[in-house]
Amino acid sequence: MHARSTTAGCQLARDGLRGGPGAACPGHGPPPLGDAPPRNGVRREGRCAGGSPSARLPPRQPRPRSRASTGPPARARLRRHRCPSNCLVTKLSTTADAIAQPGPAPERPRTRGRTASLWSASRRFSSQSTSFPQGYVPKTSLSSPPWPEIVLPDPAEETRHHAEVVGKVNQLIATGQYGRLFAVVHFASHQWKVTSEDLILIENELDIACGERIRLEKVLLVGADNFTLLGKPLLGKELVRVEATVIEKTESWPKVNMKFKKRKNYRKKHIIVSPQTVLRINTIEIAPCLR
Repeated sequence: MHARSTTAGCQLARDGLRGGPGAACPGHGPPPLGDAPPRNGVRREGRCAGGSPSARLPPRQPRPRSRASTGPPARARLRRHRCPSNCLVTKLSTTADAIAQPGPAPERPRTRGRTASLWSASRRFSSQSTSFPQGYVPKTSLSSPPWPEIVLPDPAEETRHHAEVVGKVNQLIATGQYGRLFAVVHFASHQWKVTSEDLILIENELDIACGERIRLEKVLLVGADNFTLLGKPLLGKELVRVEATVIEKTESWPKVNMKFKKRKNYRKKHIIVSPQTVLRINTIEIAPCLR
């Protein structure tokens, strides 16, 4: 019964039908004196001592805006607030810019994002006047090679150096102080590095009888301890001479290729035997004088 009278009293106090705005609540006692002071820029509605909304306070008159103010209107948002006694009270939260003050409108803060930085950089570079000469090509891997530029020597200096080297090589050949010679020859689609008394096995059949001497004419280079002569791509026949002797003509070890499938009565066998020729390098001779 008391709870019903309390609810009715609060309802009457809220509706202003019993005692007006300053009437006491029969269930919760007298209302707070005056409107509660604003806290953090927020003004709450009046509450009774028990925590439930008391008699409705007179509405606050809106503050007139100054004519000189050109700023944006006050922004307000409604939020739900729960008091300690589980009483839902609606409060009006206003931002700091809700109070219109005379003066110009505040400037909008600059955007400090990636877009703003790129935009400012493009404006800064476009504002700079860069003039390039006619026919200018930027330095890239297509316009210039990545390796350093090769500077050719002076032709006169190169000729003098060549004559000096040839003189030293001729002196070594004339005195016979060059040591053991070696050569790189091209024979039977292969290149062989040979010296005197070497044996080479050629996977081919030559139309030459055993014991005959042959000359290997395709000589790519010949060298010694102190010098090497390179061909472009071959050395002249009058400059170097490489001779060899056929000592054996035989066949390779048989290679068996076999295919088999189980339970299919399938079996194939193929034996491969290739001819071979063995050569012995007899001598490697070089001309007595280079030109």
